[in-house]
Amino acid sequence: MTFEQIQHKAIAEWRYLEDNQTPRIYINTSECGRSSGALQVLEQFKVELEQRNINAELVEVGCIGSCSLEPLVFIAKRGRPRIGYSKVTLEIVSQLVTDYLVNDNPRTDLAIGTIGEGRIDGLPDFFELPIFRHQVKIVTRNCGIIDPANIDHYIANGGYSGLAKVLSMPPEQVIEEVGKSGLLVNLDGERFFNEEVIQNNTFAGNAISGQKNRCAFMILDETAKKYYLKKGFDQLCYDVPIEDASNFDSELQSAIADGCNDFFVADTLEELAEKAGINVENLKKTVAEYNKACESRDSLFNKNYKYLKPIKKAKFYAGRLVPSGFGSLGGIKINYKAEVVDEGFEVIPGLYAAGTDANSIHSDSYTFIMPGNTMGFAINSGRIAGESAAEYVETL
Repeated sequence: MTFEQIQHKAIAEWRYLEDNQTPRIYINTSECGRSSGALQVLEQFKVELEQRNINAELVEVGCIGSCSLEPLVFIAKRGRPRIGYSKVTLEIVSQLVTDYLVNDNPRTDLAIGTIGEGRIDGLPDFFELPIFRHQVKIVTRNCGIIDPANIDHYIANGGYSGLAKVLSMPPEQVIEEVGKSGLLVNLDGERFFNEEVIQNNTFAGNAISGQKNRCAFMILDETAKKYYLKKGFDQLCYDVPIEDASNFDSELQSAIADGCNDFFVADTLEELAEKAGINVENLKKTVAEYNKACESRDSLFNKNYKYLKPIKKAKFYAGRLVPSGFGSLGGIKINYKAEVVDEGFEVIPGLYAAGTDANSIHSDSYTFIMPGNTMGFAINSGRIAGESAAEYVETL
């Protein structure tokens, strides 16, 4: 089968899942959900459904990004959006089954928001809650929405589309598409990084962290914008199927209307620098040097000449980039027994730390080897701290 055929089949199955008469119950059973009792909630749903002979589908999903709300459950019925319920207990499970699944009362008094098309009176869009309102999910946009163990769910929601596109290109075009970037400067208006490497989160995050106010700005001009509208984004990620910038202007206007202070538009470089707080003279000098490099070679960072695009034509755009955390970094120093140590690494008797207060598993960078690093450390360091504290108490 071709990828298009596989994708067509996956989309058809996903639509059937979303549109059929059978209610669906989505439960986050990732580490944060499990640590809050999600597995017990899942088992209680199984018991309630079996005892009442109710036909409903239980779907285990990943973390949607609101660990403090766990156990988090979404229930979907045909013609309605998914309704989310936070901090679900075994008692609440019984109420939801009786009231919503049996008697069609969505229990909005227990709900926190909805996901999907349609609205329920009195409930906000889940992603308009304060924790999500200013987020733009890309890689994690399907977390909490699909079953991560079902590859068809992923494909139906755009998975592998970027890979399929790459495999259809000749090698030289792949290199060109992945490598191109704009001009990256700091508040001093100076380059500090080879923009080709911006897709590496660790390298880019560490480089930006060393700049004034821990931020940087990607500079584009009108020519670059038109290029993206026509050709799509420079950076391709196999996990992200977003391939075009067709909504650029509308999203820009929406961001400006919402008072966003991380994106700036101007008719001149001077005006752009003033709006963004960048050193005006240095930015003009940097752009002039960069444009000259575009005519020959980048002697400062040796950026591949194929990806050098001059910044010349108004309008000019600047987007602020800041490093953000996928998990807690650093904290109180502890040893392997979760005992707190002082600056000389001497144990402070009877003092223990765990979880995000002592996340010594990470230094300045979060590892992407597997999801749930921070939560896994929190669970196990908490267990170790408890065991060590119990042993210490016995010596008193």
